[in-house]
Amino acid sequence: MNWDIIEGNWKQLKGKFTEQWGKLTDDDFDVI
Repeated sequence: MNWDIIEGNWKQLKGKFTEQWGKLTDDDFDVI
């Protein structure tokens, strides 16, 4: 696998994750 591609995809996923994380944190931590 090409690390540059993985790193680029990771940054995109990380950005989407952080957007949704703000919405999910409270509910998810209550469940956990």
